[in-house]
Amino acid sequence: NVYPEILSLRMVKSEEEIEHIRSAIAKTNIALNKLVYTMKPGLYEYELADMFEFTGREKGKSNLAFNTIVGAGINSTCLHYPTQDCKIKEGDIVLFDLGLRDSLYCADISRTYPVNGQFSQIQKKIYEAVLNCNKAVIAYIREGLTIADLQEFACSFLKNECVRLKLIDPSEDIRKYYIHNVSHHLGLDTHDISDRKLPLRKGNVITVEPGLYFPEYQCGVRIEDDVLVTSGRAEVLSDFIIKEISDIEKLLKRK
Repeated sequence: NVYPEILSLRMVKSEEEIEHIRSAIAKTNIALNKLVYTMKPGLYEYELADMFEFTGREKGKSNLAFNTIVGAGINSTCLHYPTQDCKIKEGDIVLFDLGLRDSLYCADISRTYPVNGQFSQIQKKIYEAVLNCNKAVIAYIREGLTIADLQEFACSFLKNECVRLKLIDPSEDIRKYYIHNVSHHLGLDTHDISDRKLPLRKGNVITVEPGLYFPEYQCGVRIEDDVLVTSGRAEVLSDFIIKEISDIEKLLKRK
């Protein structure tokens, strides 16, 4: 049984593998920017998903790392929303979860944008909580921690943020609004083979993807970056893909 040996090899990426992941992320950003400049009320979700696939094609073939997720309004609160058959409306938040490949290596990026170009007050609160958690988890990453440690940290941080912003009552369970794990390994597969019980090591490439989902506000926000574990502070391989509220609103205002 060679599986344990293959797993160990795939969890720690070589410099060449890391460069392929960087390239996949750069391609993903180019195609994502196309969606941002095209997005407007009246379009269907599938039109944006199809445009992402079309933009990312290489030599006439699909280059998707996984099936693109585009969820607007209430659909942004559905994890891995599959149908993409709804029309985007004024005031909707639009959640994108998407990625392209480079030499078979995957990118996995999530970003959330207001279709009107400006977050509503409640959308901004939810977005702020998720963004702060995204940054905090990235700063927390170090060798020796496990994926489970990151998840425990994320749950605690999101609970405190939601209480601080008066999004939930202190007695509420954050897992009602945060319904997935904060991280997985990334490589030849989007959810690359790994042993989650093993401590993180230099050369691991993982995602950081906290999210909050409030159906009552028709608002789901997920912010996902691809991160390289190093011997010191983790390196955000996708740090050039904008995620600050001011940067997003400025970009959408220029459309």
